[in-house]
Amino acid sequence: YKLLHTLQGHTGWVMNMISFQDGDNVRLASCSGDTTIRIWDPSDDYKLLHTLRGHTGEVDNIIAFQVGDNVRLASFSEVDKTVRIWDPTKNDDAILIITLREKPWFFTIIPAPENNERNILAVGLQNGDVLFWESPETTENCSRSQNN
Repeated sequence: YKLLHTLQGHTGWVMNMISFQDGDNVRLASCSGDTTIRIWDPSDDYKLLHTLRGHTGEVDNIIAFQVGDNVRLASFSEVDKTVRIWDPTKNDDAILIITLREKPWFFTIIPAPENNERNILAVGLQNGDVLFWESPETTENCSRSQNN
């Protein structure tokens, strides 16, 4: 392997990096111990496009998924016990914040069997429970915070 590029900008450990499709463009998202998620454009010399802020603890993981025609990111933090849903095309606050009673350990997106337009967010907690949420058809009318 040959080193192609070094991304710089996070001030804490980089916990994860994913790629996702944004229309015709491939984007990268990284999450870090510095409490941020950063969106990068690999086709433009890995230019930093957005920094998403809101977690109060390290961001442990991120995943991308579709809601209708829109891409969304989900992130979680063990420290602040939240799962947050983001629009990675904007430098805005989280669209939805789910506050958990227990620390999250993992999460994944599962296609809902009865409706391909919606997804199920599964969150595994450190107490052994797995919680499931069905995504709305759009995220425009979501409440800003939910407690579970």
